[in-house]
Formats: sequence, C-alpha cells, structure tokens
Amino acid sequence: TPPNQFLNCPSSKDPTRNTLMNQAISHLLDIRAIQPVSSDQSGKGFYSRLFVVPKSSGGWRAILDLKRLNRYLKYKKFKMNTLQSILVCLRQGDFLASIDLTEAYL
Repeated sequence: TPPNQFLNCPSSKDPTRNTLMNQAISHLLDIRAIQPVSSDQSGKGFYSRLFVVPKSSGGWRAILDLKRLNRYLKYKKFKMNTLQSILVCLRQGDFLASIDLTEAYL
C-alpha cells in the first residue's frame, strides 16, 4: 500500500504553460478522468505529478507521472498478442472492432 504522500507542485513561471496546465486539468475534469479532492481528504493519499509536454505534431499533451506509484504495485506479466497470433485465430464470419484510445483514462 502506498503511503500518504502529498506533492506540492509549484506552478510554472511561464504563463503559457500555466494556461496549458489549467486547460489540461479542466479537460480531465470535464471527461471525469479526475475529480477534486474534498477538503477533509486534502493532503492524504498518494499524489502524482501532472505536467504538459509539447507533441511532435504540434499542441501539448498532459502527462501523469506514475513512476513513484509504480514502486508500490505488484508486477504481473502481460503477453501482448501480435498481429500474426491474431490472424491464425480468425475464421470467416468473425466480427472485429477497433477502439480509439485517445482518452483512455477511465
């Protein structure tokens, strides 16, 4: 179990980054990927850093840094299927679907 670890995250001195961070937080609140911490829970629990980085295609991406939390998680091996291993399982008449993981927070 991770200990209570509250991170005081200073604001950027760059006003553009502050605006981008506020937009990222508003967006995450809008899609219910995050929620405000109630006053009685403030400072309790495990907190991770959130920051923005530039995308190679332009724009910005919000990053939630979970490195510190990963120290407390149990590792389970996961085997990723390859396209070849999936193709051998397909039969005529099978249905397929694709999932857009653009906002795969939930």
